[in-house]
Amino acid sequence: MDGDTTAYYFDGVLTYASDLHYARMVRTKSGNRILDQFYDETGKPAKQSAGHYALLRVYDGNNEISRTYLDENLQPMKNTTGYSTRERVIRDGHVEEEWYKDTGGAPAVINSGICGKLSVWENGRNTVITYVDADGNPKENSSGYAIIKRSYYEEAPWKGKVESESYYDAAGAPVSLSNGQYGMHKEYDGQGRLIRTDYFNADGSILYSVVRSYKPDNSAAGDEYYDAGGKPLRQIAGHYRIRNSEGKTIYLQSDRKSLNRFLHDEPLVVICVGALILALSSAATKRANFFLLVLYLGFVFYMTLWERDGEPRARFELFWSYKQFFTSSSLRLEIMYNIWLFIPLGGILAKLGLGRKSVLVCLLASVCIETVQLFTGLGLAELDDVISNTLGGTIGMWLSKAAHL
Repeated sequence: MDGDTTAYYFDGVLTYASDLHYARMVRTKSGNRILDQFYDETGKPAKQSAGHYALLRVYDGNNEISRTYLDENLQPMKNTTGYSTRERVIRDGHVEEEWYKDTGGAPAVINSGICGKLSVWENGRNTVITYVDADGNPKENSSGYAIIKRSYYEEAPWKGKVESESYYDAAGAPVSLSNGQYGMHKEYDGQGRLIRTDYFNADGSILYSVVRSYKPDNSAAGDEYYDAGGKPLRQIAGHYRIRNSEGKTIYLQSDRKSLNRFLHDEPLVVICVGALILALSSAATKRANFFLLVLYLGFVFYMTLWERDGEPRARFELFWSYKQFFTSSSLRLEIMYNIWLFIPLGGILAKLGLGRKSVLVCLLASVCIETVQLFTGLGLAELDDVISNTLGGTIGMWLSKAAHL
């Protein structure tokens, strides 16, 4: 068997590369099989972003037809997406079928709710993607559609770029996504950069549009949102446009940032505010804590329900966001935010003498918020949010108790 090693050093010392999640990778080749094993700086197997420690790929010529995720003992394991092996059927260089399997080789239902996808290619372009169940029947994914159809520009300078997309359910009927759109139409500039996306209704009329601008280095500077009449359109989180700055996405309300978005975008400020509220609660009298409770409950409802709109949406899959805690920075921040938000609340309730009942009150408050979101569309109703909020309340209760030991 042929093998080679890739290692990373700093000042001559074998060093763990945090962006790659390993210090040393050993690649072993045998026929059409390639095995990659990952190790940290001490020589122990290193866990990768998808949860695996090794990766086995099988090729047919230059085409990868199978990929299996392995644990420390080189045994098949499920990755964070929910499958162990991805198998592909490739014809004329195009992936026509993609299937997901569990550790025993049986069909696996991945996080998006599907077992595979089938693709139709025309003139080298992927025009239809159908998401399917274990039997190959169309099945709606977590985004709400089973089939996506695409058309492409046929003339320069945009030739070959996606012109439009439309979405359909398992029966082939048009279906809308979370913001009410049934499809989209894209436009590009002379450099081939996406500059405008129009989202449309079932009848083809424009629902809303997103206009994108760019920096001199060609990276996206930000997006602006407009309704069908060309007027600025407020999004579900209360913003009208976003700006990308120093690796951060800043949500803006007209030309200013709302308090809600400011607190979402500044985690250090959020932590300091939470610590200050806990300190005030700890030093305050019971009467003062009662008024602090009323004020903070108002703040919680403002942060979770204010400046939001949209169609009622829900996700009741338990721990779906936690499963992606280490792979999705946005979900990780959202989980931490939901935990933090209820820490001061748990602390205030404990200071009022509720003891362990503080956790129950936090649970009920969270359920109330998610129920309002479920029936009004003021945010996404999730069971994971209830878990995070309750965890935050529990932490706050114990911090309050610890402060008075």
